[in-house]
Amino acid sequence: MPKNGGTYKKILLSAEKVFAEKGYDGAGMREIADTAKVNKAMLFYYFKSKEKLYSAIITEAHKEMNEKISKVVDMNAAAGEKIQKLAEIFTNLLFKRQDLFRIALREMSEFKEKTKFSGREHVMSTIDGMAKIINEGVKNKEFREIDPLTATFAFFGFIKTLFAQRFFTGKKLSQNEIVKQSCDLILNGIKK
Repeated sequence: MPKNGGTYKKILLSAEKVFAEKGYDGAGMREIADTAKVNKAMLFYYFKSKEKLYSAIITEAHKEMNEKISKVVDMNAAAGEKIQKLAEIFTNLLFKRQDLFRIALREMSEFKEKTKFSGREHVMSTIDGMAKIINEGVKNKEFREIDPLTATFAFFGFIKTLFAQRFFTGKKLSQNEIVKQSCDLILNGIKK
């Protein structure tokens, strides 16, 4: 079963939409098949269960993100430039895949220590890439001494919060504004 085929991707994007709207428990395989405009047999050909489909959404998204992060980590550039590039990549993903963002928020809010759906290992590989950049910046004296993991979670938190602002306040920052403000906050803080 080719994972790069159009049907596979169509199912993933349709499932992403349904899971974002209804949550894991509320989403049904028939509704996902209908949304993807495939029959249920085709859906089960690619994904043997709802759990495997949900897991594939998280795995594929983080795989895409981690490939991009790896390229940024390996760039011959200052750590601050790398952070700027990561902000652009992450913000672009949020704008292109808003349903994925909603799934991630739901995952975090409904987190159970032993959840079988958690993409924890995928999230941590994304976090590790960013933490490497921050650690590099600390070693090169570009950044002050700071815990790279804490700074990484703060950084992604800034971007997600600025993006989510549109849902709570109606203020719709552009991708560039989100990148600029999140990088400013993480690189310069709020002190005068």
